[in-house]
Amino acid sequence: MLARNKLEAQMKLHGDTQATLGEAIGITGPTLSVKMNPNKTNEFTLSELDAIHKRYNLSGEEFFDIFFADEVSQLDTTSAESR
Repeated sequence: MLARNKLEAQMKLHGDTQATLGEAIGITGPTLSVKMNPNKTNEFTLSELDAIHKRYNLSGEEFFDIFFADEVSQLDTTSAESR
């Protein structure tokens, strides 16, 4: 699940709005807004993720904290419960 607050922090740090980031990754601002909504099932494509990663020069840890931390945490919990 997307850590929306962390992505928004990167956007602010780099002076981006949803419109400017959307344009930079090849989608519209409203489409980016939908993808950032945790209640929607629209997910980022690999090319969009790659573009965000490069635009913000994210470290691997920052990237995973923004886009995958919750999934990894749930996997770790599930694995621990099955032991």
